[in-house]
Amino acid sequence: MLIPRSSRQVRQLAASRRGRIGGFMLIEVLVSVLIFSVGVLAVVGLQATMSRAQAASKDRADAASLANEVIGLMWSDTGAINSLAAINSYSGSACAAYARCADWANKVAANLPKGASNITVTLVTGETSVFDVNVTITWALPDGGTHTYTTQTTVSMNS
Repeated sequence: MLIPRSSRQVRQLAASRRGRIGGFMLIEVLVSVLIFSVGVLAVVGLQATMSRAQAASKDRADAASLANEVIGLMWSDTGAINSLAAINSYSGSACAAYARCADWANKVAANLPKGASNITVTLVTGETSVFDVNVTITWALPDGGTHTYTTQTTVSMNS
């Protein structure tokens, strides 16, 4: 290190040190901005992921609610149902001909993206008025795949 001998040399030495310190501070600021930018991008990515997860969760909840709704409709019809043929009005393609079931199927199509439903009703072996009911609801996912919700219950007719 040089020992300054004149005031001019002292000023030159101080100026060169300030230049090096100022350059170091500029690098610190640039690194800080880079770290902050990465953090902001991570938050934006997290927000997008959370939005997709929320939409998928809503679709699953809607499917479960719709499946429970049609089972409730079937239970409310059990007083009027007195034969396998009558309860089969909910099953498969017969659903479209029965107004309550058709309205429900239209609701599935309206509330879920590319929503579709299928109900199967089968008589429990050894029983005359107890039926196993399977409700399957499918819908499209934003990435092009499909998701399925299936539930099963037992419905018995009033005698």
